[in-house]
Amino acid sequence: MDIPDSFQEAFNELKARRGDCPGSDELLQYQQKSLPEEQLVKTKQHIDSCGLCDSIVTRLAQFDSAVTEKPKQSIPWMVTVRQFFLQPAVAYLVALALLYPAYVGIFRKPVIVEKITKAPAPPIQGVGSAQDFDLGEGTVQRGGSPSLAPVQVIRISAEEKFFILNFFVPVRPDRRYEMQIVDDKGEQITAGKVTSRDRLGNFSLVCTWELFPPDPYVLTIKELEQNSQQVHDEYFFRFTVQSKPVS
Repeated sequence: MDIPDSFQEAFNELKARRGDCPGSDELLQYQQKSLPEEQLVKTKQHIDSCGLCDSIVTRLAQFDSAVTEKPKQSIPWMVTVRQFFLQPAVAYLVALALLYPAYVGIFRKPVIVEKITKAPAPPIQGVGSAQDFDLGEGTVQRGGSPSLAPVQVIRISAEEKFFILNFFVPVRPDRRYEMQIVDDKGEQITAGKVTSRDRLGNFSLVCTWELFPPDPYVLTIKELEQNSQQVHDEYFFRFTVQSKPVS
């Protein structure tokens, strides 16, 4: 292949201008910046116009950088942590911890645990300034005596027409509840069906003062089958009514 005269002339001119390529020792000294200043300038001008020498100097610089750069060392504690998490048993536990919330949210229904508590009695309309008395939670005595139930003291004056008894019995939706109040002679004062004011079992019973002269009384709550007279549980409350001076 013939090279055009114009290209050959330009190449010869460039070669004459840049001069002969320096030896390897001179290029190494240039890269290490150990040449005299005058020779350093001359060699730099040659390298700037000579792609071959520029490539050699670039490779020398890369070689020096690779030799002088210290290899990175792993921090011992990081290596230990990585080895710990790469153990199969630990990996399975980590995967289980990450997937468990999704398992609960998708495959399991939430379980609602409802704590049975005594709720404060709401105001009852139509009874004026009636006092509230808390009888507490009923004592279960299946067919037994109510004598183990604690006695609550109710103090009212003759001017008060009503008072309210609040008590708690855990209720079930498939049962009905009936109450009875008797005095210490066993005579019935009042009786009837009662309904909890909530679904837990908080009851409120409005009583007329005239029916309860100062005396001990027993309130019995019977839990019965919905459509029969079969009694499942009995809850007893004992209280005594006492007169208090008119203020």
